[in-house]
Amino acid sequence: MKENISQEQFSVRTPVIEGESLGGFIHRLAYDNGLLHIKGFAKRLGISLKEIDGNILGEDAYRKLSQLSGVSLEVLISMMSLNKSLDLLGPFFSKAFLTKYVRYCPVCIQDIQHHRTIWSYRHVGLCIEHQRILIEECPSCNKKISLASLVKGRCLGCYAKFTLLELSDEERRIVKAFLPSQIDYQTRITEFNNDEKSSFKLNFVEYFILAIYSFYLLEGMKNFVNSDNQVRIQIFHNRASRTTNMESHLRAIANVHWMYTNFPVNFYQVLDAHLLKERSLLYEQKGHFEELFKSCPYSEIKSFYESYWIEKYNEGIVRKDLSIFKSNKNLLERTTYLPKEQVKASFGIGLDRIRKFQGSHLQFSSYRKGDYIRHLVKRDEVKQIKTIQEKYISKKEASLILGVQTCSVDKIINANLLENYKSDLFRTPRLCKEDVYSLLTRCRGLMRTGLEVGIQFHKLLIQQSVNGLKVTDLLELTCKGKLHPYHYKHDGNMSDVYYDQLEIENLIVVFKERRMLEKGLSMQDVMGKLNVGENTMHAMAENELLPPDQIITLKNGKKRYYYQLSRIEQFMSQYISIEQAVIRYAISSYQLRKWIKEGKLQDVANRRFQHYILRREQVEALIKGRAS
Repeated sequence: MKENISQEQFSVRTPVIEGESLGGFIHRLAYDNGLLHIKGFAKRLGISLKEIDGNILGEDAYRKLSQLSGVSLEVLISMMSLNKSLDLLGPFFSKAFLTKYVRYCPVCIQDIQHHRTIWSYRHVGLCIEHQRILIEECPSCNKKISLASLVKGRCLGCYAKFTLLELSDEERRIVKAFLPSQIDYQTRITEFNNDEKSSFKLNFVEYFILAIYSFYLLEGMKNFVNSDNQVRIQIFHNRASRTTNMESHLRAIANVHWMYTNFPVNFYQVLDAHLLKERSLLYEQKGHFEELFKSCPYSEIKSFYESYWIEKYNEGIVRKDLSIFKSNKNLLERTTYLPKEQVKASFGIGLDRIRKFQGSHLQFSSYRKGDYIRHLVKRDEVKQIKTIQEKYISKKEASLILGVQTCSVDKIINANLLENYKSDLFRTPRLCKEDVYSLLTRCRGLMRTGLEVGIQFHKLLIQQSVNGLKVTDLLELTCKGKLHPYHYKHDGNMSDVYYDQLEIENLIVVFKERRMLEKGLSMQDVMGKLNVGENTMHAMAENELLPPDQIITLKNGKKRYYYQLSRIEQFMSQYISIEQAVIRYAISSYQLRKWIKEGKLQDVANRRFQHYILRREQVEALIKGRAS
């Protein structure tokens, strides 16, 4: 059952000192009113001694304390501004923010022994009013001080009084070194309580979080403040063989203050020093620091931080696998230089090839680390070269655009319909993409609508291959205006092109005449003239009676046989088949066969063929003899 203390009130009205901590006030109140055991007083308030020392009170405890002390509830709540900070910081940062030891200024407590809220902040190590170092150990026995001993003005271990000590040379040196940063840090605390903001538009909580993350970069570095640069910054003390002291806290926050003063010059100096750390430690600490940028208030710092690593990338000191580039891949687009290996991977161009193309105009830099040399090329130059490179295509790409086989592209080049371009940028000659599309546009003809009529491009080539019609013939004749193709699709290639039947028939007549002059008669033409079949033609070729003058083997293994017209005319003037003799001399085949049987006519083929081949002069002699 809760104790009813609504009518109770302490006889001694302890006044609240400006800036006093709530826990310190409760200890002073109990001490002024003769309460020997603070635990009993805490029990009356319904809280523990730990909650008093930690400035943690509930609503009911506030009400009871206000009634006992006579101090208004509003004043007591205002003394809890530290708890406001803790709520905003969260458990991780509040633990790093507070010190577990009681500190005091030896000048401030001379009149009234009390404890101030600001002394509970871990990195507050100076009293900026009196310019003295805060004390957290008994000057006589070095025992840690409690709130109870502070308000009594003496150590509870050795009972020595907390007297005012003279300012030593060492203390004067420390105060001189760290006073500016302490003024900045403590001013930020005051501004936070007034809901105001300082540099970078950060309030105290935001600045403190910035400091915590900055500690990861500063840890282990040489001191940047004043000339004492031989001392290492040691911030994290939960490690073997490390002890904490007031000077280390002052040095840590002073270096954070220096780091963001004269921004970004000092900031970049810290990053330069950070680059000299061991690689594994560098990446680990840098990764912790970059967690800071998940919050919005630090966008300005993030911008300069990214710019720094972009510059180091341009110098070849860091690579693209750095965490800052992995988290934001767009940063690589802002780099000025590219390493040789990335040029090859991204653009398919080696540095040696670029050098040959650009010659002495190429702008590149090199970064040396030991025996390792890293070459970098200016990004703009690579982009310009890539733009030039994209204007040219391979034969394979040209064949896909035109809709023909790759081997046909060589023939198109030989026919001077396309031009080969050679450059140090390419291992093999290339074709201008614009020229290829221009040729395609000219050779596709006009657009038609309706049903598809005519002979399709590839079907025409297959049908007339026997007459030697080639891709280059169709393209050349189209460019010269002798053929007028057409198509039915907006976006297509030569496979979608059609030709007029009548135009093709007239073309084939011309092609046959031209082929006859160039190569001779085809086997089909000879078969028609001799009125014999294909087997007879092959048999005459095997028996050397009428061998072809030219044999062409196609890619598919088939053969084409060609005969000179003069030889065929000579052969026809000497020999004649029974069928031709019947028509030529108006004689029956029976009579001709009878003469062969009687031996009056000789079959020069000796029955090796399906047809009799007779000497024309013998046939004419027998016919004349029969007529006489």
